Amino acid sequence: MFKKIFLISVLLFFTNNVCAQTPVQTFKTANEAYLARDFQKAETLYQELEKQGILSGGLFFNLGNTFYRQGKVGEAIYYYEKALRLSPRDRDLSANYNYIRERLIDKIEEPLLNKILSYAFFWNALLSLKEGLFFTLGAYALLFALLISRLYFKSRMQFLCLLFLVFVNLLSLSSFSLKLIEEKLLRYGVLFASNQGVFSEPTEQSVRLFELHEGAKIKISEEQNGFYKVQWVDGKKGWMKKETIGNI
Repeated sequence: MFKKIFLISVLLFFTNNVCAQTPVQTFKTANEAYLARDFQKAETLYQELEKQGILSGGLFFNLGNTFYRQGKVGEAIYYYEKALRLSPRDRDLSANYNYIRERLIDKIEEPLLNKILSYAFFWNALLSLKEGLFFTLGAYALLFALLISRLYFKSRMQFLCLLFLVFVNLLSLSSFSLKLIEEKLLRYGVLFASNQGVFSEPTEQSVRLFELHEGAKIKISEEQNGFYKVQWVDGKKGWMKKETIGNI
């Protein structure tokens, strides 16, 4: 449940050796606190690094583990979700995330369209958004280079490669667009509270439509009077208190 990482990237945030040692030492102390089962201290130190802008899949993974050890399932899911966006191929991370998800109270079958898109673009789950962007740009660069080459010579093999690259580019653009929408244009949140009502209006005096529990992942569409308008995976909508939800 614990993964040690060395944050080399922190050196990019500091201009001299004295300053660079501060986050490194903080991370080391947080790791030691975790191993000593002082999870509250580890949580504080890891989040201190997060506030400094030192963001990595490994740091979020450690935070998720720390919250899980304290029985805070919602916060654990929240940080695992953030870690997966940066380190989608981390097997330990995926194993921990799936282990907790299987034990959540709110379980429901995903809509058919979501399943179809997941299967059709299965590689999206293996690539981060940045990696998807680089792949798409690389595919377009190859296509452009091949088109330029056709101004000087032509062959059957070249034409077949051109058709293949057109197909790859259409596929990569569709895939990247889907991932961009999912991670940047749509808003998602994770419920931190153990048991919360979803209301018909942005007030607790309105009709209580249904309940959701800790760790539930919901789509957020708007904010009003300290409430979020949310949508559950089965399409049901309502309003929930903003303070009970962590934005991914």
